[in-house]
Amino acid sequence: MAENAKERLIRYLQDAHAAETGIDDVIKGFIDDTDDPNIKAVFQQHRIETQSQAQRLEARLKALGADPSGGKGFLNMVLARMSEIMHGAHDEYDKNTQNLIKAYSIEHLERGMYESLIAYSSVVGDDVTAALGRQIQAEEEATAQKLFPLIQQYAKTALAGTEGLAGNRIAYTA
Repeated sequence: MAENAKERLIRYLQDAHAAETGIDDVIKGFIDDTDDPNIKAVFQQHRIETQSQAQRLEARLKALGADPSGGKGFLNMVLARMSEIMHGAHDEYDKNTQNLIKAYSIEHLERGMYESLIAYSSVVGDDVTAALGRQIQAEEEATAQKLFPLIQQYAKTALAGTEGLAGNRIAYTA
């Protein structure tokens, strides 16, 4: 049996909520994974934003007469696979850089997810959900912009953990 427009909208909201709650778990892992106070602070702020987004999505679902699904959506499966692929960090330097890359990537996956929610809710005439999607999507973009320069910053710190190379440059020949 095919979904009606409201059922599909609710499913999109439930998927977004499941993604945000799954991302909250991922970010908690990033916090637990580092001893760097700057990285901890960045991820703690990110976690607060993610929890706020999940709460607003849950409130919208309730306003539509639905509850969060409690299930794991497509984005959570992608995140799990991405984590497996990038799990090769050898030391604290690599771990911080890789977690920043993962967090940056997550923001862009979310932006795409919210673009879909915005487009669908606009077409079916749910301006409240579309506005919520735009608001959260803008927050995702702002977070991505904060994370991006940190990738370069922390990638450069890996030199300190490289035996015999701290403070030196390597000359490569073709």
